[in-house]
Amino acid sequence: MPELLRDHLASAARPLSTVDLLQGPHDDIVYFIAHRDRVKIGFTSNLKKRVNALALRPDSILLALDGGLDLERALHTRFASARVADTEWFENTSEIRDYIATRDVATLGPARRIPLDTQRRPTPERSSTEAERAALLTDLAEVLGDEPRMRTREALHRLVEHSPAAYRSWTFRDLTQVLRAANASPRTYQGFPVVDRQSIHTALAARQSQ
Repeated sequence: MPELLRDHLASAARPLSTVDLLQGPHDDIVYFIAHRDRVKIGFTSNLKKRVNALALRPDSILLALDGGLDLERALHTRFASARVADTEWFENTSEIRDYIATRDVATLGPARRIPLDTQRRPTPERSSTEAERAALLTDLAEVLGDEPRMRTREALHRLVEHSPAAYRSWTFRDLTQVLRAANASPRTYQGFPVVDRQSIHTALAARQSQ
């Protein structure tokens, strides 16, 4: 495949909703899945089955893109310097994290493709009320349970399952902005943004003492 075409495929790839993909078989997609300090880049037509075969959790999925073998090869070439031997595993480099971050849009509800120009368009800071911030903290404390932390993408998915009417329209950006306003900003853990259980409970306690 010509280098120019490979670069175009890697740059133009569009994200898909992992919530919908995990329901069963689907069209070919390329996935990024994390395990410890490495990331697997592969393609499949059954993401749920692939995650189970790897003995990983759904929150290990970092990104799903519309595409198949050609896109996979283009991405393997793009990140060749981080590749672990002749495998589909890559070191979790800043280049890979940056690539994921530019496409990390939470597409909840019915699966849909998201135009790149929409992703890149600057959006205003999400306004939120004190009641909304308190409700978010309470709901996050419930979905986190005893887990010390959870990737923000997975936390948003669980919020939607917990209360679809309240969170179905939320994006990754919305969650981050409201958490910041609630003094419980996501933290970075192993290179990825996470919701921290202690931060959530500390913010809740501060509100209850007011």
